[in-house]
Parts: sequence; structure tokens; C-alpha cells
Amino acid sequence: MKLTLIIVWFVVASFAQNLYFVSDPEALCLDGSLGSYYFAEGYGSGSDNYIFHFSGGAIERIVVVELSLQKTQLGSSKYNDPKTTYDGFFSRSQSSNPDFYNWNIININYCDGTGHQGYRKDAAVYNGKKLYFRGERIVKSIINEFYERLSRGATVIVSGCSAGGLAAYYWVDYFRGVLPLNVQVLGVPDSGIFIDMKSIDGSELPKLSLIEMQKLVNQEASNPNTECVQSNPNELWRCFYAQYLLRYVNVPIFIVNSLYDSASIQDLLQISCVTRNSLSGCSQKERKYIEELHTSIQTVVSGRKSIFRDSGSFAPACVEHCFLQTTYYQSSSWQVPGKSGFTIQKSLRQWLVQFNVGNLDNHIDSVDWPSNQACSNA
Repeated sequence: MKLTLIIVWFVVASFAQNLYFVSDPEALCLDGSLGSYYFAEGYGSGSDNYIFHFSGGAIERIVVVELSLQKTQLGSSKYNDPKTTYDGFFSRSQSSNPDFYNWNIININYCDGTGHQGYRKDAAVYNGKKLYFRGERIVKSIINEFYERLSRGATVIVSGCSAGGLAAYYWVDYFRGVLPLNVQVLGVPDSGIFIDMKSIDGSELPKLSLIEMQKLVNQEASNPNTECVQSNPNELWRCFYAQYLLRYVNVPIFIVNSLYDSASIQDLLQISCVTRNSLSGCSQKERKYIEELHTSIQTVVSGRKSIFRDSGSFAPACVEHCFLQTTYYQSSSWQVPGKSGFTIQKSLRQWLVQFNVGNLDNHIDSVDWPSNQACSNA
């Protein structure tokens, strides 16, 4: 019995990602604690392959909110568990995740408040408290720590969810630029498309917040996609919207994004009628505005393919936000088109095999909510 218990413990522990702190003393979270990441060692056929993932959270709007985040994982590394586990794309189970179960996984914790980017040498002081904006320093310090291993790697996938998905869009070309050409660099951003449109009340708080954020943290470091920055010198906020940024992403990418992104409905459109991922409680006015968002996201995803033939996508007409770290990744309830057999997992696998030969299917729902019934929760 004792031997059995030891074996079971070892198997469970081997699935976990361990917490590490960056070695660069200047790579600080909002509260001044060291930036951190979770890491799971690859092995076997996956020992030379890497998933570099940006955790999600909000790109905060005002300093008061920044202060409130200092006592959470979004503003500090002090509150992270020493080990963590993820499902879906990051599962260490070969049966449920045969494509990536044994890859190296580097999961950057989000604690800088400004989207895994930005740098301000001097701390900002608010009501006598210091705030550090060092997102760029954290990311680059982690890349530097793994650089020798990454440079010998076969494939590096740059991914992320929500604000981390947006970070994957603007960091992936940086990876391509610093790694040797023999290393294959790919992007798989998840739920990182936030459309440049007004809220239902006519306000533009998200855009105005980005402009103010840039004044605070982007004076000493620009958005990581240098081509976008150089092309938009007077409108740098555009480099924080995938719809504008995508034309400057020169790396093959597979986009994962709901056409009815729940975070965009709530935080961007300021519409609160969604209940249990259903739109049935929304008014006619709210539904009309949500459909404008749906059309815009659909245009962004399909537009990428029209310019870059090596692009792929999975974009369901169902209400959700973030997929890759959940069981949605393998679930038969999430198929595009509905009942086609193409789950997120199968669609991504097809793209990984075929993106460099062209002629790929883009898995973008052509129906409106709730016509993809398996995931619509109608």
C-alpha cells in the first residue's frame, strides 16, 4: 500500500508546473515583487519544443485600480501557488493532449497591469505608495533565461489568453527576430481580439484608457511590435488592437477567438445581459450591438487569412472567452462548423501539419448565435 501511494503521488506531481522567480532584480511586478512564471519540463519527443504562454488579466485603466491589484496575483508574485496545473492545450496527459503533452511549457504570470509590456524606470508614486511598471523587463528576462534552450529548439509556440492573447500578437515577431532562423516560431493567440468600437452608451473608455496607459508606461519602451510602432507614430494605441496589429504580424498564426467574445461584450461594449453564456436575456438594442461586434471579429479573423495564406483559425459563434487552458480544447461540443468533427484540438493539429503548404480550411462559423447549437447554451 505504501508503494502504491508513492507511485500515485509521483504521477500527479509530474503533471504540475512549478513556480519560478525571474533572476533579473529589475523585472518587477506592480508591488515591487519579482516577476514569475510557471515551468514544466518537456521530455521525449517534446524535449526540444516550447509553448511560451502569456497569462491573462485586465489592462488596467486607472492608478487606483493598479493599487488594488497589488494584493492579488495580477499585481504581485507573492500570492502565486508553488505549483499549478492546467487542462486542455497544457495537459500533461498523453491520451487527452497527444500533440503537446510532453512539450516544455513556460507560463508567464501577469503581474504588471499593462499587458505584459511597457517599462518605466522610476516607480510611480500614488498616495505615498510605489507602483512599478516593468512588463517588458519581465518578459525579456524570462526569454533571456531560456534563450540558449530556445535557440536550440525545433518549435516555439507563442500563446496567451485574453490580455495575454493580445500580448502574444505583439510579442510573437520579437521571438522571431531574436531566435535563429532554424527555430520554427508560431503564434496561437487565444481570445486576444478586442475591437476598436464604442460602448453601447457611446463612450470610448477602452481606447482612452490605452492612450493614458501609454503616457504612463510607454515613454521608455514602445509596443514590442516595432513595425506597427514605426507605421503608426501618431496613433500608437492602434498597436494594442489586433484588427490593426495583424497586418504587421509576419509569423504564421492560428487564431482562437469566439465571434461573441464574452469579455468584449461585458468590458468593451458595457453590455451586461449575458447569463450563463446565453444572449437570450438581451434586448433587441443590445443584440443588434452585439451582432456588430460579431461581424467585426469575423472580419478580422477572415481578413488575416486573405493576406497571409499560412494563417489558421477556430472562431465559434458561441459566447465564451479563453479556450486553450480548459476542457473546451478537446470538447466535441465546440466544433466549427457545428457537427463537422473539427474541435479546437483537431483544427489546430491540421494547421500545424499543413500551414506551410497552404490550401488550409479556416474554421470560422458562418452562422449567428445560437445556430451552432452544441456550444450556444441557448
